[in-house]
Amino acid sequence: TTVHWHGIFLPVAQDGVPHVTTPPILAGGTHTFEFNLPHSGTYWYHSHTGLQEQEGVYGSIVVDPAGGEPVKADRDHVVVLSDWTLERGDEVMRSLRRGTEWYELKKGSIQSLTGAAKAGALKDFFDREKSRMPAMDISDVAYDAFLANGKMAIHLPGKPGEKIRLRFINAAASTYFYLESATGPLRVVAADGPPVKPIHVRRLLLGVAETYDVVIRIPEHGRWEVRATAQDGSGHASAHAGAGEDHPAPDIPRADLYRMDATVLAALEEKDRGRQSEAEALRTEPARPLSPYALLRSPASTKFPSNLPRRSIELRMTGDMERYIWSFNGKTVSEDGVIKVKRGEVLRLELINDSMMHHPIHLHGHFFRVIEDGRADAPLKHTVDVPPMSRRTIEFEANEYGDWLFHCHLL
Repeated sequence: TTVHWHGIFLPVAQDGVPHVTTPPILAGGTHTFEFNLPHSGTYWYHSHTGLQEQEGVYGSIVVDPAGGEPVKADRDHVVVLSDWTLERGDEVMRSLRRGTEWYELKKGSIQSLTGAAKAGALKDFFDREKSRMPAMDISDVAYDAFLANGKMAIHLPGKPGEKIRLRFINAAASTYFYLESATGPLRVVAADGPPVKPIHVRRLLLGVAETYDVVIRIPEHGRWEVRATAQDGSGHASAHAGAGEDHPAPDIPRADLYRMDATVLAALEEKDRGRQSEAEALRTEPARPLSPYALLRSPASTKFPSNLPRRSIELRMTGDMERYIWSFNGKTVSEDGVIKVKRGEVLRLELINDSMMHHPIHLHGHFFRVIEDGRADAPLKHTVDVPPMSRRTIEFEANEYGDWLFHCHLL
């Protein structure tokens, strides 16, 4: 096995990628990792060997800031979200590579002529069939359960009137979650570790491998649910705070799988939200929002020094859904697996998703700026969601020696 310290800055030899940065830990063997903790925040660790992470080899890391959190709360709870299947990981991969529709059938998301007629989407259905494009789905695997800290429902200790900080970590193999609280809008105070200027959202899309810190207040009476709903609507995990009468979080409408225009429209609406005030963005928030990157602001400027050399690369997310083979710019990692970077340069990556599925792209050993409108206070992240048929722009300073992995975090 190996252990990768997701989001932590450390020497490349401690990064935990077998045969690239760190020797594998043999069965019955040990390995001692030693590194400083240069920054605070919510992070996690997981195996980077085979399908071990999918089978549960992961955990949380919280690094407290020396001067205390900039946004205070009365209590602090970590909530690790995950998906679980009774199948072995290699059996899941075999099913995906066979190109069968078993998982769609199991989830009830398989597309059909009858379903298209009921949805009023016959034209969209036939247009897709004529183009021989595979049917769109949100998640490729039908999971048996969705978990919070290993359980389908947990209780969060806290007293009425207290503010609690919830550190959400998406350790799922391939499930995005919508977070929503029965107590009202979530106050987002950190993303992927670093703090952000607090914003309020009703629903927060949490991509695979991302972390978000949110703050809620426990009302005076009742038991209130914070729900993490799988993006495909096939289930959820719950965290409850308070005691008394139950107050469930609202249900989230399922995606329209027949109309691809809705996916493109969501990306356009996301850009508009970045130009709105927080109150306006909250009022016009869509029922199924994308990640809130357009709203996120770092507390200080994150711009790199102007004298650093700069370079841009375009990376298109490509692949074959039926064979379940994925690539950048039409080439798999075995065909072209290296991006050469010079130490000290700023590398801007234009990430273009040519597929019909979300891709959570993760960079080891660095934070990158998520560029939405050229602002100086762009948020710092280590994982970014690239929605279907959309693009993201990120940039980072290559200030560390060594080979660092850059990959989609769907397992």
